[in-house]
This record gives sequence, structure tokens and C-alpha cells, in this order.
Amino acid sequence: MTDTTAATGLTAQQWDDKFFVEYINQSVFKPYFGKDEQNMIQVKEDLTKKKGDTLHYALVNSLTGSATTGSSTLEGNEEDLTSRSFPLTVEQYRHAVRVPAFENQKSSIDLRNAARGQLMN
Repeated sequence: MTDTTAATGLTAQQWDDKFFVEYINQSVFKPYFGKDEQNMIQVKEDLTKKKGDTLHYALVNSLTGSATTGSSTLEGNEEDLTSRSFPLTVEQYRHAVRVPAFENQKSSIDLRNAARGQLMN
């Protein structure tokens, strides 16, 4: 016995009429952004004020030795403070979206509005 199946072109498809957008400024990490070394996520604005495409940051490593306790003598128990440099090269990234009028008409969502939100991010 053979089962009849619906032809591919005759199968109804449904699409959600909403779209999802990532909002960077609504990130749960936003409270941790800041400009000084005490912030978990440091925002650097050096290249907004000076010309260039590479920043060199000095990174100072944590101390790793055993700490002296109580009234133990510190002299002779010093540690080496290690540091290094880290070059960060900045690049420009851009996106563009073209939505023909008829494609926007056919879509169940407003493609131009969706693109505007994505381009802002």
C-alpha cells in the first residue's frame, strides 16, 4: 500500500511576524563598563582623541608568590613584578543592507525596519 504525500509546493508554511534583535546597550554587562582599571570591562577612547590605528597597552601581571604572614620579614622575600606589552590594532568594519520595495512587501516582517536596528548595532 502506498501513502500519498503532499507535494512540496503545496505544504503551508507559517512564519513568525516578529524578529529578534541583539541590543548591545541593553546588555546585562553594561554596569561593568568603565574607563578606569577598576572596571571589569575597560572602555578605551584613546583613538577618539589621537590619530593612529594601533594602541600599545602595558599589562602588569598579578603577584604569584606566597605572601608573608604576621610579622615575618619582608626584606629578602620580594617578588618580581612581571609586565608585558600588548599591541591592539583597530580596524573599521561596515555593513550595508539593500531591501528592494517588493521584497519588503512580500515579507511577513518589515525588512527595512529590521535592517535599521541591525545596522545601528
